[in-house]
Amino acid sequence: MTWEILLKAPNYNWIIKPHRAWIKQCLVRGEAIGTASSVTLYDMLRNHVKRHRKGVSGARKDAYRAIDRVKQITEKGEITKDDYERIIRVIPYLEELEETPDSNPSNIKFTTHLRVDKKGQPSGKKVMRGHWRTERYKKNRGKMGEKTVEPVASDWYVEGTATDAPLFEAKPPLWQALFATPENNSSTVVVKQGLLPLLKEYKKEVEK
Repeated sequence: MTWEILLKAPNYNWIIKPHRAWIKQCLVRGEAIGTASSVTLYDMLRNHVKRHRKGVSGARKDAYRAIDRVKQITEKGEITKDDYERIIRVIPYLEELEETPDSNPSNIKFTTHLRVDKKGQPSGKKVMRGHWRTERYKKNRGKMGEKTVEPVASDWYVEGTATDAPLFEAKPPLWQALFATPENNSSTVVVKQGLLPLLKEYKKEVEK
């Protein structure tokens, strides 16, 4: 084998370091992702559209299959051509997940009261997508005499009407972890580059 051939050999191990960095960013928890629990963003990803859920209407796709496959391979420390091909097969799966309204984390649906009167009585309904800790939610809880929580970044959620809210607009941490790019991310970044763009970059790196 000549040095020229060696220099042109695909770098299948390229993914290891950036994937570890991605996992590290996903280990954030608590207020950084707008929750009061000790569950990390990575845990949330692995529980996305839970594997035990059956009989759910719609073409829901879960993220945990893709996440676990990539992690199992990169943990080996030495990636073969077969491993590489298994990893890039995750790309169309994640692309379909991104395009599926019931699966994309940007579209997670929540509801809150439309208004609360001076007596603390709530009425009406407002649909939100992406994240539940909105400015309206904070104000409503305060008017009802309940403990309030600070709202998350305004582009982590989108408000709609009493029946629905716009799809594919919110950029919460779960969405960032899967689909964000440096050019298309929240104003409040938790994960700089999502898993899907990372895998696409890996494919380009190997094939160039």
